[in-house]
Amino acid sequence: MGKKNSQIEFEAFADEQNGAAPFRHTLRGMGLNGNPTNGDSPEKKLDLLVGDVGAKVEAVLRDRLGSLEGIDLPTLRTLLAADIKPLLKPLMKDDQKGAISMLDVVTLGLTETPEVKKFLKRHGSDLDNPRDFKYVDEVLKEAIVFFDEVIARTPQEKINPTLRNTGNVDGITDIFKTAAGKKQKRLVPQACGLLRITAAIDFLNRDPLLAVLPEAQEELKKICDKYFPNQKGKTYFRSGNPGEIPMEIIKAEQRVKNRTRMIAKLLHKPQNSTQEVVDHVGMRVTTKSASDALRFLYYAFFKQDTAMFPGMTFRIKEGKQLIFDEDKLMEALRNPRKAASLVKELSAPTSDHSDLTTVGSESDGANKFSSKKYRAIQLTFDLPITTKEGKKAHFPVEIQIVDQASKEVNEQEAPHDDYMKRQTAAVRERLGSNNLLTRYKEREARRDADDE
Repeated sequence: MGKKNSQIEFEAFADEQNGAAPFRHTLRGMGLNGNPTNGDSPEKKLDLLVGDVGAKVEAVLRDRLGSLEGIDLPTLRTLLAADIKPLLKPLMKDDQKGAISMLDVVTLGLTETPEVKKFLKRHGSDLDNPRDFKYVDEVLKEAIVFFDEVIARTPQEKINPTLRNTGNVDGITDIFKTAAGKKQKRLVPQACGLLRITAAIDFLNRDPLLAVLPEAQEELKKICDKYFPNQKGKTYFRSGNPGEIPMEIIKAEQRVKNRTRMIAKLLHKPQNSTQEVVDHVGMRVTTKSASDALRFLYYAFFKQDTAMFPGMTFRIKEGKQLIFDEDKLMEALRNPRKAASLVKELSAPTSDHSDLTTVGSESDGANKFSSKKYRAIQLTFDLPITTKEGKKAHFPVEIQIVDQASKEVNEQEAPHDDYMKRQTAAVRERLGSNNLLTRYKEREARRDADDE
């Protein structure tokens, strides 16, 4: 009997949350994060969320739109920004200034097939169009594979067969309905997580910069093959000029971003977007010494007859203009002690380990996974590429330069394998939390605590 009552209570909770979803999404799209849990009707949720100014915000919404039904959120935010921002300013308290992502909404509130189809159509995929249907089916299939291979730790945790039927409209819409609590309650977290992965994949497919990433990586591979040959087990930098003596280095590594890691990166944290994915595209050159690091920097980028990228547009990080101080660079090349000092001055925390400062528990003000020790000289430049359509474009690529001694310290202080494990754990936590079932359990736990 208790189990039956629990199911009834969950269904009522889901109906309440789904009814309030349009208003919650509106606020989230405008940068506010609210969580109403009571009220007489969905129309009153907005007022409950924002307090005294709620009525004013709602008045603007009603005056402009009549209702929220069928309004795409990015369009809504643009439409209302001028009128709404002054009303919202008093609400932006310190605890509301963190990154807010639409991926973290508790429910989309889509409980019927027509609602799901309308939602997808507004986001560019009409299920009644065979080509669009194929696209949605392929994205969902890729999301299922990602979940099974990256998120699931055991065979039992893999996507349930009920949610795998993406080859027809009913199968696709049932995933949305399950996430909204209208199917099996126990599958709500899986369905919600699957939709979040799907959103990340769709973003990856549609973003103009990320769409040409394969071409950028291929162009960078050509550069690596040309300038960093391996001869008899040793790696060299060479420009190809007649009579040149190649410079021996430890290693040249192309930092390739595969699709699985790109999806994980987008899902890792609410603030992650195109730039966080792009930051990982480039190469790392490890030299024998600090002097060699500076010598490589000079020959590969600034000496006209040996430079790999003469005339490129560099994006020097703030405070690193010393790279362009040729006198100081040449002076350091003549003095090993000054070389080590300049390399240290030029080095900065590298992008692929910066996430270690934000993954894990931060509630106590200290992150046990933090490490700011991984440092390297960094140069970001625009790499000319040609897209598959024959268009000319630029892609930002980062080159990291580090000497062998510094790299050994880096790897001891900020091991990359540990970072990847923690990133996966963070993605798993984000996908499995903040859904109707977890919110319902949180509410029940609070009630039990109050009863005690």
